[in-house]
Amino acid sequence: MLRGLALKYYFTHLKDLNLLENVCIGLKLYFKGNEYKRDILSKWNAITLKQVTAQKGLNTGQAFQILINKIWQL
Repeated sequence: MLRGLALKYYFTHLKDLNLLENVCIGLKLYFKGNEYKRDILSKWNAITLKQVTAQKGLNTGQAFQILINKIWQL
């Protein structure tokens, strides 16, 4: 079953495809494509420990854990 971004992409772009094979190909092309990789890389580079610490008002250890969770969710 699809969840999160994969489910959103399916309903936005692939729901009209009849064959499961075509859906799989479409998902693979999107999530393994260069545009997707560039988007994730730019999000990865935008997240900093200093930014998380300032936003949340946490100590370094707590902010680091939040930083790891954000990167993991990418």
